[in-house]
Amino acid sequence: MELYSWNSSEEPVPVGPSWSMPGDITLVCCGERHTLILTADGKVFSSGHNARGQLGRNSQNQTRPGRVSGLRRAASAACGQDHCLVLSTTGDLYCWGAGGDGQLGVGLTTSMIQNPSLLHIPMPIRVVQVACGNSHSLALTKDGDVFSWGSNSHGQLGLGQLVSVQSCPAFVLSLMGIPATLVAAGGNYTLILTLSGLVYCCGANKAGQLGLNRVDEKGRFNLIAVPSLRPLEVSAVTCGAEHSVVLTKDGKVFTFGDGRHGQLGHGSTASERRPREVQDLGETVSQIACGSHHTLILGTSGRIWIFGSGVKGQSGSDGSTPALVQLPWATEGAAAVPNGTMFHSLRMSLEMELTSGPFDSTKLQEWQAMKNADRKALE
Repeated sequence: MELYSWNSSEEPVPVGPSWSMPGDITLVCCGERHTLILTADGKVFSSGHNARGQLGRNSQNQTRPGRVSGLRRAASAACGQDHCLVLSTTGDLYCWGAGGDGQLGVGLTTSMIQNPSLLHIPMPIRVVQVACGNSHSLALTKDGDVFSWGSNSHGQLGLGQLVSVQSCPAFVLSLMGIPATLVAAGGNYTLILTLSGLVYCCGANKAGQLGLNRVDEKGRFNLIAVPSLRPLEVSAVTCGAEHSVVLTKDGKVFTFGDGRHGQLGHGSTASERRPREVQDLGETVSQIACGSHHTLILGTSGRIWIFGSGVKGQSGSDGSTPALVQLPWATEGAAAVPNGTMFHSLRMSLEMELTSGPFDSTKLQEWQAMKNADRKALE
């Protein structure tokens, strides 16, 4: 399978194929200057910068993908600024890369881990999705519980103000009894979509990226539902550095937060404190994705729109209104959009199934008991 990218080039169209991979690619995710590629047979490949160990292998910077060893068959992955999480088909969670803010979740604020290390979630519950911000990490379980760890500088962990750095996964108690279906991590903030369709937020809000019709210089340290998203029937959320994108069940797209690079798609560089619909797409939307300062939208026809920063060529455009990407491949039929973060845009095929069940009233007691047991084991 061939993979196309803009990377950090100045080309207005996807350059490629950038790489040819053996077999089918099922997922591509990007950090600030590194990329992970998952294949259908569960293998993980990495490329890019490796100064913080973010490639998961003992090597220098790599311009071409190389396989990450020491992993069970991979099902999903996420990249932060300089760290990675990989979820296996058996539910094992692996981490590597920068760890100075506890974002690896291994119980230590080690500067970095160069090779995959197992990460322990303190409950015997299967993890189905992971997300990474600049220096924080999130995990969603099959039962709809959320765990967070890493930097809490702006309240992005949803754990309140008493925690500055959380070096191991912590149960987000404020969502107890509210099953989540999707977690998304921005630069220093978090959005969580719940089974009821509500979107909860916490963390940095200096640009209005939480959608609360206000800004907060220090951030929000407690989770709160976004009132203006209640009536929209949200189906997906994704985050850039300081902007947010929401997809509704009827295929509409709303954006809010930092607009200085045109990444909101409203024809200006103004920021928005409340969700505002992206107009004139001409068709319904099936998927959304964000880079640090740009946004990608996949229409149901397979066409891709992009807007925001194009300084390094990653958007194929440099406008504040949605522009059709000049695709070198046919657009008939289904296509997919990357989970791009920071300076990269990549086209990929992604399928993920999330499940959520009713909240178990004994779960909190079980988690507390296991947490106490883990603490005693460390003493």
